[in-house]
Amino acid sequence: MVLTGEQAVRSGEVLALGIGPATPNGLLARIVAVTQTPAGTAAVTVPATLPEVIASGELDLRITSVDLHGPRVAPRLPVGHSVDCDGGATLTANGSAALSADIDLYAGWRFPFKLNARFGGNINARADVSASVSGQASCTLPASALLPTPIRLGAFELAIGPIPIVVVTQGSLYLAANANAQAAISTSATASLTATAGINYDHGFSAFGGLTPNLTWKPPTLTASGTAQAALTPTVDVLIDGIAGPRIELGTGLKLAADITATPWWNLTAPLALAAQLRLDIFKLQLASDRLTVFSAEPKLADSTTPKPAAEPAPTDAGLPAPKPPSTSSHGVRACGDQLYKPARGSALLIDALRARNVTCATALEVAGANSAGDAKPAGWHCSNATPRRTVCTRKNAYVSYVFGGDAG
Repeated sequence: MVLTGEQAVRSGEVLALGIGPATPNGLLARIVAVTQTPAGTAAVTVPATLPEVIASGELDLRITSVDLHGPRVAPRLPVGHSVDCDGGATLTANGSAALSADIDLYAGWRFPFKLNARFGGNINARADVSASVSGQASCTLPASALLPTPIRLGAFELAIGPIPIVVVTQGSLYLAANANAQAAISTSATASLTATAGINYDHGFSAFGGLTPNLTWKPPTLTASGTAQAALTPTVDVLIDGIAGPRIELGTGLKLAADITATPWWNLTAPLALAAQLRLDIFKLQLASDRLTVFSAEPKLADSTTPKPAAEPAPTDAGLPAPKPPSTSSHGVRACGDQLYKPARGSALLIDALRARNVTCATALEVAGANSAGDAKPAGWHCSNATPRRTVCTRKNAYVSYVFGGDAG
């Protein structure tokens, strides 16, 4: 650091500065060498610790409304990343995150090396995460920082005696994903979380806290076996005079696993992890805990037997007549087209040629429980010609018969 003009500073002294144009995070530094230059007094410095300046003291700080969103950032931070996979497919992970926290930090020290510390935070967060793969693929997106630099959430200046201390909070976002799929997969989930996390230090570290999740999901789109997973992790760091301090990180994600030979044939879960780390490098002990897990769980969201969440009806294609309202057959099941019945082997859908003009093969398979989407025949189905005008498609113990005539599908 260059001090204007000739300054009476000596090696071994400590410089303590608050927030300024050249020291946005404050400065607490010990001088190790001094030289005079035409520009002024050049002091070579290394980070100092609080006990070097104050033999005994306390730091008791509460920071409220630390927001990883809001007017300074965005209502919710959107994120996304794509990676090319083998075979030309693409893995895409998207989402958005919002996080707010109230943070408490206490440290009490007394010469020579007695130190008690506590760090904690009350957190409210929301994360929307989605993952999709465009086709058969096996690829991984390693945990990646999504922001070029951490977002400065707030800065606070206080004093211990004559020494200014600057505490800065900053936020980061990390995204990871992987997929191993036989065909295209798409899935998404939303987590709203209330959590408490923290660490105590008194001759050893101990974590405390817990998490209450509120999870929602959308039905996945898939037609074959495979897995897809994505995780979005917002973090809040506390810096003391620009030196590493405590951290809270909240991992939210989703995991879809599908096996067409199993029952249920797909499962959707939401891996959650709440962790904290207590670092106080500003102290002579260079106090730093490992990353301690406060909460870890993978609650189940749904499987292939779970009813779909209520959704608005999809609009019909322009120019096509409205679909025929479902009716009830003599066998007591809902009918689509002309007749849906339950034979011993599973279910069968018969669509009359004249009524089938606006019914695609995929629609027939959906009614039969194939969970298909679009016009493509889902993987796992096998079709054979039963008669010149009828094709029977089978999957496990269910089959669909549809009559071909004119432009009927």
